[in-house]
Amino acid sequence: MQKNFFYFIALFYIFFNIIPSAAANDKKYNSKQFLNITRNAHIEKTWTILTGTVTNKRTGKSSVFKSDIKVGMRFTSSRILAKITIKDKKEGLLESYMVGQPYNGMPTSILSYEDNPDTSLLGEFGLRPEDLTMTFLYWDLKKEYGNESVKGFDCRVLGLKNPKTKEVVKAFISSKYFYPIKVEWFKPNQKTAYRNVVISSFKTEGNLGAPSELNLYGPGWRTKVDFNYIRLGYTKDGIPKDIFTATFPSTPE
Repeated sequence: MQKNFFYFIALFYIFFNIIPSAAANDKKYNSKQFLNITRNAHIEKTWTILTGTVTNKRTGKSSVFKSDIKVGMRFTSSRILAKITIKDKKEGLLESYMVGQPYNGMPTSILSYEDNPDTSLLGEFGLRPEDLTMTFLYWDLKKEYGNESVKGFDCRVLGLKNPKTKEVVKAFISSKYFYPIKVEWFKPNQKTAYRNVVISSFKTEGNLGAPSELNLYGPGWRTKVDFNYIRLGYTKDGIPKDIFTATFPSTPE
C-alpha cells in the first residue's frame, strides 16, 4: 500500500526551497558538484503547510477521482520531517503518512494510518511517499545529458540510477534555483518513462518557495495536485500547532 505513494514525498524536498547563493554561478560546477548543492539546498530550519485537492483521471473511465490533501513539513539541520494526509471527499476516509528522511541518504522511515487498510487512497493517484524526500537524488550519478528548458526554466538534466533496483530517473534541475522542475522515471532497461512529474506553478515568499500546482502522468492516467492554501516560514519565528495535524481548513485564511 505504501509503495503506491512512495514517489510523492520527494516532490517537496526540493520544491520547498531556500534559494542558494551559488545559483548565479552554477555553470562553474561539474555534474557532481551541482548535484551536491541540490542535495544540500535546505539546511536552514524552515517549515511549510500545503493544503488543497488532488484529482485523477484514467483512460476509459468517465469519472474523476478527487480528494483533499494536506502536507506539513519541517526542515531541520539533519533531516526532513513530514506528514501527508489525504481525505476522500465522498467517503470521508482518512490516510496519513509520517515520514522522516535524513539528508545523509540514510533510509526513509514511514509510518502510516488508514481508515481502511485494504485500500490506498494515495495509490489511486499514482503517488508514493518517498517522493517528498527526494530519495532519488541520493542514487548513483550516471551522467549529465546537457541543458534543456522546462516551463521557462533553464535546467541541467542529470541521470541517476538506483543501485539496488536499477531504476533510473532523469531529473531536470533548475540551473538558477537548484531544484527539479521535471522528473522522469524509467524501469530497468526501458527507454520510455512510465512516470512523469512536472511543476506547473509556484508560490514564493522572499527566499522561500513551494509548488502550488503539480502534474503527474503515465500511460493511461493523469493526476493534478492543486495547493490553494500555502503557509511557509522559518522555525526561529515559530511553528504552527497544526503542522502535523490531520485537520483541514474550512476556508483559506
